[in-house]
Amino acid sequence: MLLFDDHELQDKTFSTFLTDDSKLAWNGLKSKLAKINIDAQEEFILLSFRTKQKLILTTNCLVSKFIDKVNQSERVVITSIEIIKNSTERETELRKTVSSGKNQNKIASLSSNVTKSKQLNLSFADIRKIRKIHDHIINNLDKPLSPLIELAHTFGTNEFKLKYGFKQLYGQTVFRFLINERLRKASVLIQHTDTSIKEVAHVTGFISAPHFSKAFKEKYGYTPRDLRKRSNNDDYL
Repeated sequence: MLLFDDHELQDKTFSTFLTDDSKLAWNGLKSKLAKINIDAQEEFILLSFRTKQKLILTTNCLVSKFIDKVNQSERVVITSIEIIKNSTERETELRKTVSSGKNQNKIASLSSNVTKSKQLNLSFADIRKIRKIHDHIINNLDKPLSPLIELAHTFGTNEFKLKYGFKQLYGQTVFRFLINERLRKASVLIQHTDTSIKEVAHVTGFISAPHFSKAFKEKYGYTPRDLRKRSNNDDYL
């Protein structure tokens, strides 16, 4: 999102990339989380980052604190609720503003206006519902997807929030996410089990083996049978 290369991010603290105001907000949230003695806690916060070009990018973030029970240590994960495409578009607009010679106040104003137009109109409770829908899809890949309006109502939200919020959170539509997850699971089954291609298609929710093969090739560039042959050959290497 900030257009830094990987090596430029190494050994840098998270707050390094925040504006001064967001550093204060972030430190306040960290203090709050440190006082909460439960295994898991989540908070929603709006933070402003400095890009590689020293421009301001404001985005919604989901902060998750949990206890790593294996290492018995505390972990904090910050997820940007932002589609990368939107970030790139915003960066382009900001660059144009700089190139045209406009002052920094106008740059900040543009950043703020773009943020408002892109910002989720969702509460933290709404986001948790969408995440539950995400988990529901993952756990029911073999079943037909309910109409989105029914799916939304089942989890206590509405169709608009589901469609818009899901794309903001996961960068793709509900249907595209479902297909990609089905194909991912199918790829694992083909490579690591002896399940027939027809049965793989069935257990991953595709209506037929031909339909499955077509979708699989469109995503991976080769058919399920090609992958099975390749996997079998690798076993003998």
